[in-house]
Amino acid sequence: MAMFSGISGAAMPNLVKRVRMPVPVAAATSTVVVAGTVLGAAITHLVELARVGGFDAIPWDLIVWAAPGSMLGAQLGSRLQGRFNEFATRRFFGILFGVIGVVFLVAFTVFRRRFAS
Repeated sequence: MAMFSGISGAAMPNLVKRVRMPVPVAAATSTVVVAGTVLGAAITHLVELARVGGFDAIPWDLIVWAAPGSMLGAQLGSRLQGRFNEFATRRFFGILFGVIGVVFLVAFTVFRRRFAS
């Protein structure tokens, strides 16, 4: 069984069980709904930032890297889905996020003075 997370993972069981959608259709529907929600929220944030602080307040450097990275990641993820052992994939991402958590913990405790300014 695949591991789901976030809003999409919460919506899928309802679409499959209550609405009786096939799993691939439920996954696609859930993905489209989440993408629409994220797009609406992003546009709202950009408009609000521009309204309050002008266009200089918009983090263009973040947008320039995040937007293409998200699209590339989505394409790669959909093409690679199912090609790796599920247990190994879970283990890899579990270790990866554990290491990231430890790095953040050390950074914001041991080196907290550097981030205080």
